[in-house]
Amino acid sequence: MILLSCENEKNEQDYIVFENNPLEKDIPFKPSNAQIEKLNIKLIDFLNSQEKPIYINKSGNKTPLIEQLKYYKRRYFGRINIEGDKIIKVEFVFVRCASMCQWKNVIIDKKYKDCIFSVQYRVEDDEIYGLNF
Repeated sequence: MILLSCENEKNEQDYIVFENNPLEKDIPFKPSNAQIEKLNIKLIDFLNSQEKPIYINKSGNKTPLIEQLKYYKRRYFGRINIEGDKIIKVEFVFVRCASMCQWKNVIIDKKYKDCIFSVQYRVEDDEIYGLNF
């Protein structure tokens, strides 16, 4: 049964948008497709604008993060903080750590700490911040 559900996910998108994040106490909101597209463009600009490239260590090799994004699935969570700012958190999950079936459900813990990184995006300011490995 699990193999069938994995097979069906091959044509699935590389991301999922959640209604809320149960780990957050702020007011949830579901990011729109337009907000996600704008965030993704800003993220690429952010990564390209760094004076020194951001590297990640995969299989013992240092590789620029921007070159590795294609190997990650993305999970988007929207929240409205106490100041009223709309914030979108993106979690990037390295699929080889979680499998094609489980990447949507991976919980960040010691087992998966090297498989996930995140970034936050302030919608109104069009600002990327909080890159967290």
